Amino acid sequence: MTADGKAVLNLYYDREIWTIRLHEEAAHESDSSDSLIPNEEVWYTAQGKYGAPLPEDFPSYDEMEKHYMERTQHQDMEFMGVRDEFEASGRHLDSFYFQDLALGNHTFDAYPWLERDSYTVYLTYFKERSDGTYRKVRQESVQVDKDPTVYGAEVTVLHPKGLTCEESWYTTGASPEACEQGNRIPISPLQIQADGKCVFRGVSSHIYIYMKRDTFRLDYVDVSDQGESRVLYTEEVTYRDEVTLAYVPENEAEHKNQKFTGWYLSPALTSAGEPLQGFLMPSDHVRVYAGRTPADRTVRFDVQADQEEVSKVPAEQSVRAGECAREPEAPIRAGYIFLG
Repeated sequence: MTADGKAVLNLYYDREIWTIRLHEEAAHESDSSDSLIPNEEVWYTAQGKYGAPLPEDFPSYDEMEKHYMERTQHQDMEFMGVRDEFEASGRHLDSFYFQDLALGNHTFDAYPWLERDSYTVYLTYFKERSDGTYRKVRQESVQVDKDPTVYGAEVTVLHPKGLTCEESWYTTGASPEACEQGNRIPISPLQIQADGKCVFRGVSSHIYIYMKRDTFRLDYVDVSDQGESRVLYTEEVTYRDEVTLAYVPENEAEHKNQKFTGWYLSPALTSAGEPLQGFLMPSDHVRVYAGRTPADRTVRFDVQADQEEVSKVPAEQSVRAGECAREPEAPIRAGYIFLG
């Protein structure tokens, strides 16, 4: 057509047609997949041209919820809205949304988005034995909003006292058997928080947490006559290990006239009471205090003569440091006078 500048050209466009199909509930492709297996079980269909409102009989949110909740075979489910077959994401069923829809995919196959009100994640704790093996010590459960076998849950735990997540590991799966047979996943330092709690992400419905025994400080402390404390020696001891208290302090100048008697849990017990014979390391730092008593010294009386020439040789005495020896009987030597 050739226009001469006076002709009027009118162009007429037909509007795109959109279709909404509400399907019955569909199964997931797998336990770990978000995608659905499409079906042809359609219970409501609506059509309209671009720019047209939804039909007056289009089901409301409450009507859709009632329809789907009456038909679902699952328990404890919650209706979240409708979704497509690929992604669990709510869709707004209003005219404005479908105007955009008509520009691309003209048909929207809507499926119910159903989620359980809550899902249970079971946590099982294993404690390290002294021989390096592990035994089950506790089990608990937490509730999460989404299916952990599909989305993975985030769980925060506070380890039992005496145990630690450091250099430990865990397994996770949809069943206890899956945890028992699964690969051990090291616990990263980034998972451990400042308050000692540990965060696990991507957890399925079961998690086995293997915890090592923590180590605690054992201080060997000396207390001076003036009451001042001084740490003589420190060692790191693993929780529930046997403490033998094998460390013996050197006899320093300050205690040269004292004898070491053992280790005590309190300075008040060092002068009375029985010393510790050993103990199992508790889940806390421990201080033990050196006990001392005045030392006994042996006093020998040396007679400058042959033994056969002397009668009544004085016997040696055991004398406590700081005390005096008893005066012995004078030795007798024929032909001599004892001078002292």
